Amino acid sequence: MNAVVFFHQAAQLGGHGINILVCRRLCHRLNQGFAAGRNPGAVLQQGRHAHVLFEVTNGEDVDQYAMGRPQFTNEIFLRGGLENLGVTTLDPNTMAVDPPKLRLPPYTALRAFEAAARHNSFVAAARELCVTPAAVAQQVKALEAWLGGALFERHSQGIALTPQGRHARPALSAAMDQMGLAVQNLRSEMRGSELHIAALPALGQLWLSPRLRRLHLDFPGVQVSVTAMEEPPNFKREPFDMGLFYLDAPRKDVRIVGLAKDHLLPVCTPKILKTLRVKGKIRLHGQPLLHDTVWDGDWARWLDATSMHGVDATTGPRFSLYSMALQAALDGDGLLMGRECLVAPYLVSGKLRAASPIRVPLPTGPNLLLPSHRASHTLTQQFVNWIQRSFSEAASTF
Repeated sequence: MNAVVFFHQAAQLGGHGINILVCRRLCHRLNQGFAAGRNPGAVLQQGRHAHVLFEVTNGEDVDQYAMGRPQFTNEIFLRGGLENLGVTTLDPNTMAVDPPKLRLPPYTALRAFEAAARHNSFVAAARELCVTPAAVAQQVKALEAWLGGALFERHSQGIALTPQGRHARPALSAAMDQMGLAVQNLRSEMRGSELHIAALPALGQLWLSPRLRRLHLDFPGVQVSVTAMEEPPNFKREPFDMGLFYLDAPRKDVRIVGLAKDHLLPVCTPKILKTLRVKGKIRLHGQPLLHDTVWDGDWARWLDATSMHGVDATTGPRFSLYSMALQAALDGDGLLMGRECLVAPYLVSGKLRAASPIRVPLPTGPNLLLPSHRASHTLTQQFVNWIQRSFSEAASTF
């Protein structure tokens, strides 16, 4: 801790170094004292609170230096080394004390460094923060300048944390998480009955959207917001109460509720199905295959499981949204590898037909993701029960 002190008596320091914070108006007087003394190597840097390393050789006392003079002591802040000195705190009634304030770097710079350190990439950090990689690099550089040292080593093949950056990252990440949770709790208390759901676009558009009207009827007065995203959010930092995703791996501080098992099966219009039958068998060779880029491996998974190795799983148009690929299938543009939970309504209505009776199970189906800090809330629990019933009802139709 910083202490305001004066030297009660001559102190024997025996080579110990002391970090001294000195007010600006003393710089000139103290420099004069240092120059006149026998320790000309001591340098006092001018600044709001200057930092100087003052060293005294064995057997010498501080009385010979300007800092030991009583008229100067009421403006000297001493940090560290107090156990080596005979000191007495000044009477606060005889002086005004203005200790140095803790200064923090800009939050944007800390956030940029934390994201870049966590991803080990300026590009990935920029994607998360919705800025350019150059903006992230500039913020990190500004933080390094503020600290006076490097946090990353820059190489032609990427970046790597320095030992100092690697040591700081866990604490900064934890601090960012705690701040995000505090803001979310405050938002929840201020806004009342609101439900913010993050959902995979396919699940949001094809499963949740058709049920929103019923959701509003079952939860009157609750404002429900849905945001589509390809990856689950960081629930500690982003304002979501739950998520709806296909997820096959556990996540820290997130409770995963399995909603349904899912299967792969190729689907097409009844008109296309007629052209696939050759001598009573279904032949997929030469047929246009429709792909969703998120689940680009679904065709290969189904073909491998059914031993249809003669069909090229890489051919056919690709769509960034599953709903677009589904619409192409409804328009008769080809065969879609359907996920049963998503295409079931179209199979029930007859708009699409299964091109094969073989259903290949997926390792995971739709899951509800509940952040631990929201899982026990009454509204959250009510919605969990509602969505589980909805999936059960849908599964009973196919």
